[in-house]
Amino acid sequence: MIRLLLLFVYAFAISLLGVAAMKVTIAYMAKLFYGGSHLWGWHDAEDVFVKGFLLGSVFCVFAVVQYLRVRNRL
Repeated sequence: MIRLLLLFVYAFAISLLGVAAMKVTIAYMAKLFYGGSHLWGWHDAEDVFVKGFLLGSVFCVFAVVQYLRVRNRL
């Protein structure tokens, strides 16, 4: 059970970092190709948290389904 909880923590951490990396990459590519500048604000941080937690929640649902399958198989 502790491994499942650690998986939840890792899933949320990785999803938050992944969404933040995508947001930074997209802003950098827009600056590189279009020459504009992006002003970072609270809306960007809120967007990363919301999308990261949604992605982490989806990962956790799949992890629970797989955990239940393996547990019931034994």
